Amino acid sequence: MYSLDEARELVIKAGLELNKLGLIVRTWGNISARISDTQFVITPSGRSYDSLTMEDIVIMNIKDCSYEGNVVPSSECGTHAEVYKLRPNVNFVIHAHSLYASAISTCALDVTDIASYNDVATNEHKDYESILGPSIPCAGYGANASSKLIHNIHACLKKNPASHSLLMQKHGILCMGTDYDNAFDIAQSMEEVCKSRYDYITGSYVSTDLNISEYYGNSVRDNNFITLTLGDSTACWTCSQLSDASFKDVPHNLKNACALHDLIYRNYPLCRAINHTTTQYTTIMSLRKKGFRPYIDDQAQLIGADVQNVNPRIRFHVVRNASKILRALNNHNAVLLASGGALCIGNTKDDADAASIVLEKGCLAANLNTILHTNKPLPKRAAQKYHDDYINHYSHLKDYAVTATDIAATEEALSASDTPASLFPPTTPQK
Repeated sequence: MYSLDEARELVIKAGLELNKLGLIVRTWGNISARISDTQFVITPSGRSYDSLTMEDIVIMNIKDCSYEGNVVPSSECGTHAEVYKLRPNVNFVIHAHSLYASAISTCALDVTDIASYNDVATNEHKDYESILGPSIPCAGYGANASSKLIHNIHACLKKNPASHSLLMQKHGILCMGTDYDNAFDIAQSMEEVCKSRYDYITGSYVSTDLNISEYYGNSVRDNNFITLTLGDSTACWTCSQLSDASFKDVPHNLKNACALHDLIYRNYPLCRAINHTTTQYTTIMSLRKKGFRPYIDDQAQLIGADVQNVNPRIRFHVVRNASKILRALNNHNAVLLASGGALCIGNTKDDADAASIVLEKGCLAANLNTILHTNKPLPKRAAQKYHDDYINHYSHLKDYAVTATDIAATEEALSASDTPASLFPPTTPQK
């Protein structure tokens, strides 16, 4: 176990490293370290990892999850407490949402015979069984921070005493290390094994012919001024004025892209960034010309209760399916394009980038379940609740140290308002 200062330093360091390695996105996931037989420290609720200070790391009691100070701990603190109760040799816990492990978790199956991955999961021999144990068990699904989730994790840990990690169905991973380095080794090894497992299941089904018929670039909006970049070309204009003389100055290869971006900015005034995401699995799912409901809960949180698929049909710089695109983005942060890829939008550039990353993970999971037909997506009502809770509450916490008083005040303000705090408001489409 660690001293208080050492534990806090390592928790902050771990958050930065997990972001760097791509094992978490933004504020998702949480990290803790044991400081005594009765206490541990954990990351606060909803905070961006690059903004954390020593005082933000919360001291918690293992027995009852009570905590010191006024900074609210991660909502998943009960999960960490359960680990420390059942595993006295564990001193560092990482809960992450890594890409392939999250996708594999949707299958609700244990990953067994870990030793068989020693020669196939990486280019060099690695003893995965000594790191992970004989299997990576999967704990049954439970809503975030729910008593059901804690109960399922408790049962999984009891049933698999030799395993040092577990999958959380439709959610992510839990890595239980004897120390900081061991926990990171477990997290990286889990992702390597799960990628190998994913590739084995999907290998013969993944198309290499991903023909994107048109690229629409990325843009940002500063006040009412839009800057769009596509390859080496850039266009700048004032929102809603593309029909004027300014459109004549737009490079010909950008005119369709500018028309599409301008349409979205005109109708969603809170939108400040748009990405045309063309990553592998987002493109695979988009070219199937169908939308899908989320299989993992962070897609529901950030993207919405589903993601629709629309053909832009832009001819002579006029978006023919404008109303369909706008409806697909109403209360959603992404829409798949039948021409290839997806548009991911956000109130900030960081929001749009996060939506792109989470959508790729969601498409990774959807592709797997399209092949296996073994699991259903999240119930639509539950997925919508995840999204509403995230938009109206959780998304506002990442830039400051939230306290119990802050949460109460935010919830009171939201309950008194008919308008969600940061949703893109539905509007009448402008032609």
